[in-house]
Amino acid sequence: DEFDLKVLLPAERVHDFFVPKVVGHGVHGEVPAGEIVLSGQFMAEHVEEILHLVRNVAAAENRDHPLHRLMDVRRQDDTLVITTTDVHLPRRIGHALEGAWRGILNTHYDEQGYFARVTWERDD
Repeated sequence: DEFDLKVLLPAERVHDFFVPKVVGHGVHGEVPAGEIVLSGQFMAEHVEEILHLVRNVAAAENRDHPLHRLMDVRRQDDTLVITTTDVHLPRRIGHALEGAWRGILNTHYDEQGYFARVTWERDD
């Protein structure tokens, strides 16, 4: 027998039940949970290949974890800054970059573990 969720929850609460909320993080103008900062001569010369890898890693992560995704990708001077909705995606992207093109990878989490900053640099 099928049951009607509306019988169990008031109509105004059904959306809350199915749409998880992460306080302080998200996509719609909210605070990112992760940041990746890419820099160096190699990055400047291979932006398109790097972005292709970044998007592939994000898409693979998103298949298993739909709330883990890229928020913003922007160029600032000689760096590329990417923000994410979760703390795990930056690390995965950083490891993928390091595996593909070496470079110097640094990962830092805040004390509470709610924000990750990954930097990757390659000069040559």
